[in-house]
Amino acid sequence: MSRSLLVLSLLCCIIVLAACNSPSAEAISTVVPTSTPPSSPTAAVEPTDTPPPTATAASTPRPTHTPAPTALPTIALGKVQSFPRGGFSVQPLVGLGTDAGADRITVFDDSHLNVISLIGLKQDATQQKPEEIASTFIDAIIKRTGGDYELSKPQDITIDSVKSTLFDVTGQMGDFPFRGQALVAIPGKQQYLFGFGMSNLSTDDQLWENVGGPAFVALIDSIEFVKAPASTPTTAPVATNSPCPISSSSTYGYSQNNPIQIGNDNAFLEGASRERAYLDTLRGPNGESLTYSRLGSTHGQDAILDIYQINGLSKPVTLYLDMYNFKTPQAPMSLTCVSAFPLTPP
Repeated sequence: MSRSLLVLSLLCCIIVLAACNSPSAEAISTVVPTSTPPSSPTAAVEPTDTPPPTATAASTPRPTHTPAPTALPTIALGKVQSFPRGGFSVQPLVGLGTDAGADRITVFDDSHLNVISLIGLKQDATQQKPEEIASTFIDAIIKRTGGDYELSKPQDITIDSVKSTLFDVTGQMGDFPFRGQALVAIPGKQQYLFGFGMSNLSTDDQLWENVGGPAFVALIDSIEFVKAPASTPTTAPVATNSPCPISSSSTYGYSQNNPIQIGNDNAFLEGASRERAYLDTLRGPNGESLTYSRLGSTHGQDAILDIYQINGLSKPVTLYLDMYNFKTPQAPMSLTCVSAFPLTPP
């Protein structure tokens, strides 16, 4: 199987698999690797008489050539990319190629010997064991490429405060051996993430340990989960004499279709500071202090939106802010403020 076909095969398998509630191997449509035709046998050479060896000092055997591993660039994380439909954000590695969709990302090196895919799904995975989820995905890939694999015993790890499960994976994919790891994380009842990283060992049997594995660890360590809208409050707090207006809409701020508009004509220069001024003014329903972190950005109806996770409540919530448009800001439902918002219209 060629290296480029390997990447395409993984991408197609994972994309199609994500679209099915109960994926089956028959549902997978992908690029089928072509087989390499066997080389024509050469004519046998008749042996010639070999003169007996002379009594000379033994020569030092010539060392065999060991192929050098395909090296990734020095591991460095790039800018945060958010995948709201998949429920996560991640920082791709600098220097690697990427292929991304609304709910998944695949990264790979120039040689296509090292490939890592992450995909988030808004489905109930609580009734399945992590090894069942991992096997479902890998079974589909192996069925299309040919070969077999072994999954190790589960290993407990933590990703963005979410207890997750890691598996070592070894086997044969098409005409080459591979080694890698699979990740299953379930941050909520209706949300889970599957990750799969692998190295083609046909040129270097230590490629995963030296290159693919460290890249996989760096990538999954950068994962942050975007909380599902299920944690959006649905009832308004009892608030009297509030120093700022509180929205009566359950979607205000919590939905990409109803963001908090705090922008002005100098959004490029002042947008970030206006976002901080707004968020610094917010408080919990009982006046609790809050903290926030930027998860990334995404597309709104008519502007790019910034995504913030708000902490300090019983459960974190996600807010969407628009720094390009302005409408008198309010506190989202179930939040309050410490003072009037210090933002002026454009």
